[in-house]
Amino acid sequence: MKISEFEETTHNAESPALPGAGGVLVSAGVVLAMCGLMLSCTVCFWYRRHALRKKGLCENILINLGAPSTFAPRRRRGPHDCVNDITSDTVPGITRTVSQPDCQTIPEKGSFNFDDVFCLTEADPNITRNPRMKKSKSMTVLPSTIFEEPEVRIKVEIHFDALSRKLGVTLVSICGVPLKHVTGSICCKIRLFPCSDQSFTIDYDPDGATVHHPKSFTFEDVTEEELAKSTLRFTILSKKHFTSKKETCVGEQFLICSDYTIVDTTPLSVSLVVQKRRSKRLSTSDKYLMEELGSLFLLLQYQRYANRMKVLVRKAKDLPMSDRRVRQPEHYITINLLHGGQTVSSRETRPQKGYGPIWNQPFLFDIPATDANSYSLEFILMRGKLYSKDGVLGHVTIGPDGPPSGQAHWQEVVHPCGKEVTQWHTVLPRFQF
Repeated sequence: MKISEFEETTHNAESPALPGAGGVLVSAGVVLAMCGLMLSCTVCFWYRRHALRKKGLCENILINLGAPSTFAPRRRRGPHDCVNDITSDTVPGITRTVSQPDCQTIPEKGSFNFDDVFCLTEADPNITRNPRMKKSKSMTVLPSTIFEEPEVRIKVEIHFDALSRKLGVTLVSICGVPLKHVTGSICCKIRLFPCSDQSFTIDYDPDGATVHHPKSFTFEDVTEEELAKSTLRFTILSKKHFTSKKETCVGEQFLICSDYTIVDTTPLSVSLVVQKRRSKRLSTSDKYLMEELGSLFLLLQYQRYANRMKVLVRKAKDLPMSDRRVRQPEHYITINLLHGGQTVSSRETRPQKGYGPIWNQPFLFDIPATDANSYSLEFILMRGKLYSKDGVLGHVTIGPDGPPSGQAHWQEVVHPCGKEVTQWHTVLPRFQF
């Protein structure tokens, strides 16, 4: 019995003791401390690297502008050196304050302040934009205008012959092509919506930022009525040589024919700015460009003595069909009062179902009599959707900013005061960039 007790005691002494709750807490604390140390080292490394990038940028700019670098090693300040002998030296575009050679010191570690060294003004003519230069996060003091890309413009001439029912388009030139697209080939795709299924593609091999090789093409079987409802789309694409067959979109622009007075047998010259990004939510969808968008019946009455315009949104007809098969979609009108291209006030009708909705809803807008010809009304036709945001079908503009039919309706309302004028207006596609 004594031998067994002795063996049991020896076995218990040799077995290791399990750690308690205190040991677990100590281990967790050590792990958290190590994580905090690693995080602080990472933040410190990033901060020092960020400061060195700013310092190197400052030296490069000062050297490129012909100014001496303020970070050159100098001797330390002595006890008998002058303290207040600081002068200012002005370099074009840079305002900096330095000390005399006998008073300059080596900046201490960690005391560098990038904003105190120099300040660039946006009006400096000596700073020019390099097309290959990209803006980094450390270049906060540089003017933002030098990073803007030049505008891409296309010059177009339009010829229309009513007897032969032909619309001729001549692409004269493309100006301001970005440098990254000059190394490859450039093509321009032109299409007429919605009356023609024809499309033309013109290929260029640019030698520089300007392409000047006039090329003409013709859309056949186009009547005057169809021309008033048509839209020309110009799409500029680029493709790199020997690398890939993928085309990159440089930009696009739309020419609504009703916005211009196209006279028979008289050429019309137009210069368009190519835009890169089109807002899909505020523009007409591509699937509605191949069909007519219907008409809108409006009533306007200008009350000169009350300085206000009465607008009655009556109804619409011949709206494009929807993809929804279960029930008819809802439509409503958003009315914007425009002054100088800016929206002054806005109203909205109640939604109505069907492809010929009837609203009969009146609105009042304040328009001063002394400045009535500088205002316009924009009617945006919206279509409600079930599972996504509402989409834009098209718009009608009445006033000086609108097509000839909208300008005539506005002049007829404004001049004979107090007269109600009703008119059908063709809904045109809307493009917002």
